[in-house]
Amino acid sequence: MNQLVSSTDSVREAINRYNKELKQCSDLVKRMPFVRSWYAIQEDDGNWKFGPSKWVGYDDLDANTYLNQSNKTLDGRKTEAHLSKWFQEVNPTSELYVNLTAFLANYDKSPNKLVRINVCKDVRGD
Repeated sequence: MNQLVSSTDSVREAINRYNKELKQCSDLVKRMPFVRSWYAIQEDDGNWKFGPSKWVGYDDLDANTYLNQSNKTLDGRKTEAHLSKWFQEVNPTSELYVNLTAFLANYDKSPNKLVRINVCKDVRGD
């Protein structure tokens, strides 16, 4: 059974793993436009990385587990509630929305019309 993340460091690791697996898994890329809730972390160089809530809310998730339609143990509602301890949604006019759009464009994708972006509560995302 998949465990929910235990810290913001775990979320950072999950986002990094998601970005790495995107480069190797076209089926993961195909799902990007359907993600409504993205989580963002800022790297030391000032760049932002993104990962979907259902991915970043679980420890050690991989593409196969995430993509497996028969896997009913992954629940975005659970991850959203759990991650709200550390993260908050940013304003839709935030510069982060421009960054997310550019990130998705690297894969020839666009954000979902209902997209939300969340950052650590101690980070400003505007």
